[in-house]
Order: sequence, then C-alpha cells, then structure tokens
Amino acid sequence: MSDEEKAESYCFLAMNSKATNLYARKTAVAYPVNIYPRPEISSFFDCNLEKHDGKQFQDLHALSTMIQFIWRSCIRNGLPINVYVPAKRMRDLLQDWLNDDLLSTELT
Repeated sequence: MSDEEKAESYCFLAMNSKATNLYARKTAVAYPVNIYPRPEISSFFDCNLEKHDGKQFQDLHALSTMIQFIWRSCIRNGLPINVYVPAKRMRDLLQDWLNDDLLSTELT
C-alpha cells in the first residue's frame, strides 16, 4: 500500500510528523498530546538562557510541535478545519497564540 493510500485509508499520524503533504485534504485534527521537551534539553536552556524562564521554552516547544502537526491538514491550503485539543495546557497555548497573547516578553 502506498503512502497516499495509507493517508486515505486511516487517519492516524505521529504527533511529531513533519514535511508531508499526504494529509492536506483532512478537515479535522485531534491533538491529544501534552508535550514537554526532553529534560536534558530543558536544563540546557534553563542554564544558558538566563533572561528567559524554562516554562516559556517548554511552552514554545509544545506550541511549535502542535502547530507543525496542525499544519499537515487542509489549513495549509487556506481551508477551514476543526481542531480538537483535549489537554487544557495545549488548548490554552493554541488559543493564546491565535489571540496574539502568548508571550509577555520577546525571545531574542
């Protein structure tokens, strides 16, 4: 079965999928993941970005991963989609980002 046939026959996709257009016709997305970076990565940023707190990095990492996943759908073609995000933290991050209210300070 080809990748295209798989994309049409079932709709499960790894949460960290990137660089695929196989799901660009999908109109509904569920993102049931509450993601955090690996501890060794978080501790690196906690130690090396003193002016930024670790929570901000964790939130940006989670949001970035979720947006990349959502972008696999037909939204990439300018079409509307339905998004289901059951984890409150992830849903709040997405809503804050959509409302341009995510960061209190810029990362520079």
